[in-house]
Amino acid sequence: MTARSIDDIIERVEAYSKSIVREKAKEYDRLEVFPEETFRHLADLGVLRIPFNRLDGGLEGTVQDILQVIRMVSRECASTASGLLTQLSFGILPIYCFGTDAQKRRCLPSMLAGETLGAFALNEMESGNDLSKMKTVAIEKDDGWELSGTKDFISHAGIADFYSVAARTISTDGTKSFGIFLVRPEMNGVTI
Repeated sequence: MTARSIDDIIERVEAYSKSIVREKAKEYDRLEVFPEETFRHLADLGVLRIPFNRLDGGLEGTVQDILQVIRMVSRECASTASGLLTQLSFGILPIYCFGTDAQKRRCLPSMLAGETLGAFALNEMESGNDLSKMKTVAIEKDDGWELSGTKDFISHAGIADFYSVAARTISTDGTKSFGIFLVRPEMNGVTI
């Protein structure tokens, strides 16, 4: 991606939304598919980089800048806007704010470029998003963590490259808490 100003990105998003996104919206809704083409184009424009710092590949824009973009896109296609919000809020932010340095190096560049999709798996059928009733558990083993449980209502499910999965944790010393684990769909035991 060539360096662009945030104002330039916003202008390009507005023009693209009014022409291409508007055209594609009905097709995406009719086919009930992820708006991949428009999502990728918006990512190529730099939309996903707007609110993050330059050291992590961002453009150091404001929350107001990204909200302006989301509003423009949502006027033409709610599905595309939802995909952007899911990527920003549930894919990128948990890693950006709480990930290890290794996770940030591994995940953020491709996520900010829109090349990989993230999802956040919190809700469970019986407990919703109430952590006190969550059944998913991660038990620490000598060689890592073993997760078991079921999640529901996951945006980007089936197309995400990895999932941030919320779970109760039990450490080897018996300490109980909560954690978020990065899970790839190809890992053993994962069913989508």
